[in-house]
Amino acid sequence: MSSAPSQPTQTLSPGAKRVLIVGGSTRAAAWSAVRAGYQPVCADLFADLDTRQIAEIVPVRDYPDSLPDDVAEIRSDGWFYTGALENRPDLIEKLESPGASYGPLWGTSAAALRRIRDPFWLAETLQRAGGPAVAVRRSVDLPPADGTWLRKPMASAGGRAITVWTGEPQIVDEVEPAYFQRRCPGQSLSALFCPKHDGVKFLGLTEQLIAATGSQAPGSFSYCGSIGPWCGANPGLVRQLELQAELLMIKAGLRGPFGIDFLLDRGTAWIVEVNPRYTASVETLELSACQSLLAADPVPDSALRQTRFVAKQILYAEDSVRAPDLRIHRNLSPWDVPIVADIPVPGSQIQAAWPICTVLADGATREECVRRLADRVDTVSKMVNHRASDPAGPSEK
Repeated sequence: MSSAPSQPTQTLSPGAKRVLIVGGSTRAAAWSAVRAGYQPVCADLFADLDTRQIAEIVPVRDYPDSLPDDVAEIRSDGWFYTGALENRPDLIEKLESPGASYGPLWGTSAAALRRIRDPFWLAETLQRAGGPAVAVRRSVDLPPADGTWLRKPMASAGGRAITVWTGEPQIVDEVEPAYFQRRCPGQSLSALFCPKHDGVKFLGLTEQLIAATGSQAPGSFSYCGSIGPWCGANPGLVRQLELQAELLMIKAGLRGPFGIDFLLDRGTAWIVEVNPRYTASVETLELSACQSLLAADPVPDSALRQTRFVAKQILYAEDSVRAPDLRIHRNLSPWDVPIVADIPVPGSQIQAAWPICTVLADGATREECVRRLADRVDTVSKMVNHRASDPAGPSEK
């Protein structure tokens, strides 16, 4: 791996503000930054081809622990993080170095992360405010093994290692702290907000694809993608979510865009998790409205105005494979909806249960969008299976 940052194949005009983005995958955030007029500099786990297309790539030696050293000499006007670094406030604290050459943090601080990512703090804060709060228990307080409780890692991300509690010991107990959360019925949705001077600004809702057909997801609760916007909200639900978001923003000290994952059951939003950072569903709302969320004044006081529906679905590897060549579409504009995104370097090793790529589609109606996504997922899956099984395999770059 090169010791120097690689240059993007597409660049913005001279003088564009530089923003450092760190996280497990930075591709979607990098394209959002370009849509907002910034030059992204990215340090992540994958360095995908379509990230390299528009961003300077910082080599990462040992993700995520080496990040503070890897980016120490990077010069930018500010920085922010993507998933799942919200689970590493210790690293965010190291990166929040006064006078760092990469500038100030454009997002939630390490101190606020320790509050908002604590499921017991979240439940207690909501309960004290008189709102709906999902019941939680510590790992030593075993709930009934009747299928009504979930066991979740304390450092949960993307639905990883979430299981229905059956009373049987599980490996997660031996390797990382866990807790129990009551299992709620309802539709899985996500609401996006950003702070404003007198409260929060509601930006929109998206549907969450959980263990979606064709994704080969590693778990029954794995995040597999989003469809945006979700148009089923009424003013009462939006107001309920705004009040909850404002409460959590003030109590925890959230900064920058943040997402609230919830289950909607008969008009009540049961919050299961808060993602205090740029979320995976942001790009579906941006591309749907053809409007940037990272711009200085991203949206008017109302939510994003929809021009189309946009969906994304992650394809996971069932077994360890060499990445096939998936360069079937090249973005001509930051506002394009590509067929394939998060494109791995051909020949690179993809471990079992890791994402291979993301498939996207758009449509004038939700039905058209979902139909196009299903067709594209089928096409790309066949391409992945065919090329990955080729004995010759793609050449390593």
